Amino acid sequence: MFGSFRAYYSSDVFITPATNKTSIEQTGTIVEVVKSLPEVEGISVRYTSSGTLEYGYQTKVRSSDKSESAGGTLTGIDPESEDSVTKMSSKIVGGTFLTSEDSDSVVIGSSLTNRYATSGPGASISDNVLKNADVGSRVRLSVNGIQKEVIIKGVVSTGNTAMDGRIYITDTVFRNLVENDSLNADEIAVKLKPDISPESAKSYIVKSLNNNP
Repeated sequence: MFGSFRAYYSSDVFITPATNKTSIEQTGTIVEVVKSLPEVEGISVRYTSSGTLEYGYQTKVRSSDKSESAGGTLTGIDPESEDSVTKMSSKIVGGTFLTSEDSDSVVIGSSLTNRYATSGPGASISDNVLKNADVGSRVRLSVNGIQKEVIIKGVVSTGNTAMDGRIYITDTVFRNLVENDSLNADEIAVKLKPDISPESAKSYIVKSLNNNP
């Protein structure tokens, strides 16, 4: 589990908001410092919020009728940058990965859909699972009271609980959807070249930031 956590979620250096902060302040500065490290192989800047997917809502007759729904962490990413860190496109088990041009598509983690759940057929009995939605299905995405119709473009299965319970969308669409003009992110994952010490990279980043208040 630790191996999948590092490979598909945190990578070698994982940056999160400071204590009592809701986002990573001066994200742009941090990214520039990280990119100045020749030992860096990739960097992914992520934006997150709680989100819900609903399937079958078009056929509801009454507002009290239930439709399939699944909740997870909505994660805005730059697909190419994310792939440079986690190689997520290689873990797609249905459909295809996102591209930067996708404006109405999502990739969902396998634990959010009954068909691809890693626990096996019949094990997904929670209401928090899409039981019939599949690649190509049109679903309604809700986040912070805002709704948007999207198509499931792909399903990813990494073996890591944190990543397989997420809903992925491009970072541009994410910020537009939640009406967030700030570029301050929620997570920054940094992949280093082989045999490079994460501790030395962290020390360089901290020292550089202290020299650029």
